[in-house]
Order: sequence, then structure tokens, then C-alpha cells
Amino acid sequence: MVNPADEGIRIYKLLYNHYNSDFGGSVVGISGAQGSVKTTVCLDIVEKKIEHHPEEYLFWRETLKSPMQCERLLKNDFYVYIEEGYDVKFRRVQSQEPVDLDCTYFSTIHELYKLVQPGRLNVVFFKDVKSWTGLIELGNMDPAYWKSVFIDEMEGLFYAGSNNQTEDKWWDWMHEAGEIIKECRKGHTSVFGNYHDDNLIDHRIRGKFMFFLYGYGAVVNAMRSRINQPFVDGCRMGEFCISHGRGRFGKIQIENWYPSIENPIIPYI
Repeated sequence: MVNPADEGIRIYKLLYNHYNSDFGGSVVGISGAQGSVKTTVCLDIVEKKIEHHPEEYLFWRETLKSPMQCERLLKNDFYVYIEEGYDVKFRRVQSQEPVDLDCTYFSTIHELYKLVQPGRLNVVFFKDVKSWTGLIELGNMDPAYWKSVFIDEMEGLFYAGSNNQTEDKWWDWMHEAGEIIKECRKGHTSVFGNYHDDNLIDHRIRGKFMFFLYGYGAVVNAMRSRINQPFVDGCRMGEFCISHGRGRFGKIQIENWYPSIENPIIPYI
């Protein structure tokens, strides 16, 4: 019988240290209750990719009006890019003092790809969150180099259910997004998304996940993974059950703990 910890480590390594053209990119869903250190998993993978594969291009989505999670990186190695015409400002949460970050502005996704550098975390602010699929799609078109896209609070992008506005074209947009995500493996693009509950993510996106990580308080999607609910219910804070589709599964313990920032930066418009 395979030790769950050994198998968990083996699968986890596939997410940051497996660069094989036949295997390709990975699409990963990370779920759990608030405070279950889902973002910590993403930060851990970022650090490991920078260490082991500095030739890879790394993109990160931050959310407005909440502390910037990328600031918690141990090496604090991130760069900010803002789409022209998007008036994003930054301030410290506690002191309210403005923060003058060194930001680079871009006009198109093509221009963004020319500006960003590998081996560091490129934090991007788009005027329209749907532009993230454009970034992924453009990355898929050039499998000569490897890319990873980290989507913090994924339910804010690939949400399940329209907001009932006719003009939002939710159905068409989510179908298109699902088709783009499907091509990530062949395009050598990996997508990591963290969220609170599977039901918050549109099924056309959720159905493309190749790996699942379930942390403390997560509800298992039994249709997508062989992991069962009691296995997840036994997780302590920082532990995650991990599976490669409906194949092998195991458990990991996140070793790197990224400290909270006492007076973090918050982006707003």
C-alpha cells in the first residue's frame, strides 16, 4: 500500500517540477474554507518554480479592496503591471498612507507579454477580468516557453451563474473560457485557481481541472476525484488532500508558512 504522504509529495512535485512536453501544462483547483491557507499553496508553488525553473513566466491575479497576497512572498520578488486607463491605487491598510509602487503600464496583452520577465512574479491588473482568458489563450499559442497563471479568488472570474444581465453574455463567455482552459496542457500553460467551494466555479471550467487540492473545510466533488469527504475532514490547517484527476491521491503538509503583513498594501480604484 502506498503511503498517502509519499504519494501526496509525488503528485505535488508534478505541479512545480515536471517539465515534459508530453505531460504539458497543468490545470489545478485548490479549495477550502476561509483561512485554510489556499493562497499559501499558490505562494509555495510560485517560490518553488522561481527556484527550480527561473525560465518560466509567472502571472498573478490580485483582487481589489483586499490585502495583496503577493506581498507575503518570502523574497518579496514581484512586479506590478496595470492596464492603461485603469486607475489602480495602493495604500497601507492600517495607516491609510498611500504607497507608490513601481508599476508598469501596458495597452494590450501582446505588449504585456513583451514587458514581463521570467523567474519572478508578474502581478497584473486588468480593467476587465475576462482579459485573463485572453492572457491564457495567447500563452497557449506559443508552447515554446512555459507559463503559469495564478488566479487568487477564482470565483471572482469563473463564477457559476449569470448576474442576470442580458448584456453580460455569461453563457458564451464561460463556454469560450472552458475551451481556452482545455488547451492549456498542449500550450504549456498551467493555471492555478483557489476558491472556497466547487459550486462557486462554473462547471465548464471545473471540468477541465487535472489536479485537485482539498484543504481544511473543503467539500469534495466526488464526481471529479477519488478523494472522499472523511479523508478531507481529517485535514488540519496547512494539510491538503491532493489528487491527479480520478487517479492516485495522497496528502501533503505545506512546510512554508507565509507570514501575514502587519500593515499590508491594498489595491483600490
